[in-house]
Amino acid sequence: AVMVPDPDAEVSSAAITFATSLFWGGNAAVQDALVGYLKMDRTLLFLRTLADKVRHSLASFKDWKSELAFVTATVPEVDCQVHEDMLQAKTDVIAVKGVLRFIQLLCEGHHLQLQNYLREQPGATASVNIVTEVMRFLKEVISTEMEEIIFSIAIQTFNTLTELCQGPCPDNQASLVSCNVTGDVNRVLQYEFQDRDPMLVFELRCAATLTLLSLLEGCNDPSRPKHMVSTINFAKVQQILDSLWEMVQYAACSGIKLPEDQQALLDLAFNLFILMYQLHTFSDDPALSTALEGCTGYDYFCSQLGVVEISRGDSLEKVYFHIPHICMYLTSPMKAEILSLIDRSSLIAKVSSFHAKAQELVAEIQYHQRVTEWLEAEFVPMLADLPRLAGLRMYLIHHRGKLVDHLQNTILGTAVVINVLV
Repeated sequence: AVMVPDPDAEVSSAAITFATSLFWGGNAAVQDALVGYLKMDRTLLFLRTLADKVRHSLASFKDWKSELAFVTATVPEVDCQVHEDMLQAKTDVIAVKGVLRFIQLLCEGHHLQLQNYLREQPGATASVNIVTEVMRFLKEVISTEMEEIIFSIAIQTFNTLTELCQGPCPDNQASLVSCNVTGDVNRVLQYEFQDRDPMLVFELRCAATLTLLSLLEGCNDPSRPKHMVSTINFAKVQQILDSLWEMVQYAACSGIKLPEDQQALLDLAFNLFILMYQLHTFSDDPALSTALEGCTGYDYFCSQLGVVEISRGDSLEKVYFHIPHICMYLTSPMKAEILSLIDRSSLIAKVSSFHAKAQELVAEIQYHQRVTEWLEAEFVPMLADLPRLAGLRMYLIHHRGKLVDHLQNTILGTAVVINVLV
């Protein structure tokens, strides 16, 4: 039903829903089977149909914009509900969100073969470029005044583009850069979005930031980050970052586990910081340096910024990430113990041993986290009206290991003194 050129709308929707369920979470076996089928299908009917659905949605979206402009000019006081009703009538536009989600799932789990095949089909007379089609749709969506009713479509479009690049997929990254996706993300970041739902704006900016970060994965081409540096308004990025930090600063510095809504805000702030930090490793642009070092949470972000090095062939890639909250329970003795117990007899034995010991370490850390969260839930709320005492109680809970060591040393020392005196 997905491949039929003009199927019944209900059948087509059901087919997309079924296909989405089939590929949910990155089903590698189904993805591999699809690659085998697509390579045998010289007609490219499957990919052509997907591309046509995106194109038809683009055409319908343009029609909606034209109709909306006419209605607004004729009846300026028309409310947003009329705008939404007009969009709901464009079934192609409403359905494209499911199509974009399906395209995203085709690449879920960084399936490089499908990522590349969606852009170019080797041996085909005329390739179908799904990446370019999705990019064209995004440009049209964010070229509008961004009413709330199209936010979810824009967010899904960014998510799809991100999955097409993550892994990384160098050719898809280059394709998006050539289409100036950086300029589109910059527009989303610096647009004011007056009278829009703050949570929708937050989700849109979060999705757009992740798309930019996906372009930097495995990046060995200095021209790409330099292009991004020359395009992004870093003063606006700093403004967004500072406003987010202001909302989560107290909770983030307290050491407690953040509620989901505040954790989401902190994640976006960290992604913006990582974006600037990573670009700064490629460029000494004054505007970038000023925005990065001038953000109000700079010291905190640096203290919580982790980095791992990944060997990709002849190159060494640095990947930056926000150190998870659970890692605060990882102590120096724990690190020393796991390093001392690793079997280093061979490369394979070392990796296998580290993996096994790491699993045990994670279980131990999770135990300490659960105990701490229980203590926080049982005792800290009792001191809500006494913030200074509550802060002291939080410190004692999170540093109980050190306190136990001090207590044991004190008891041992006292016993020694008593034995000497007696």
